Amino acid sequence: MELQWTDADCTTIKATLDANEVLGNVQGPAVIYVPADEANKEYQAIVASGEPIAPYEPPPEAPPVPDANARITAGAQAAVSTYNAAEMPPAVEPAAQPGGLPEVDARLNRLETTFWAWIDGQMSPP
Repeated sequence: MELQWTDADCTTIKATLDANEVLGNVQGPAVIYVPADEANKEYQAIVASGEPIAPYEPPPEAPPVPDANARITAGAQAAVSTYNAAEMPPAVEPAAQPGGLPEVDARLNRLETTFWAWIDGQMSPP
């Protein structure tokens, strides 16, 4: 039988029973949690057995969570930089009407490049 405190205040014991071990009404293999209460028969049996109780081990710290706002900001900054750096290509024909098809196509290409810079900027760590 393995015994370990489940919290720093020593209020509950985690008892891991192997096959054919019995604690109170529970037969192993099993894991049971026993409150550290003098009126509890399982707790009395643990104390009477004299087995050592392992100290509480806190769980490992969780890894840091990346800041979503920093990623969004990085994407927006990348998009603005790309948009400002991309020059608007001149119309194919000198007499082309402003807002004609070549200009619209050039603007769409510029927006597409800006969009992908925004996405890539969010995916890279800040």
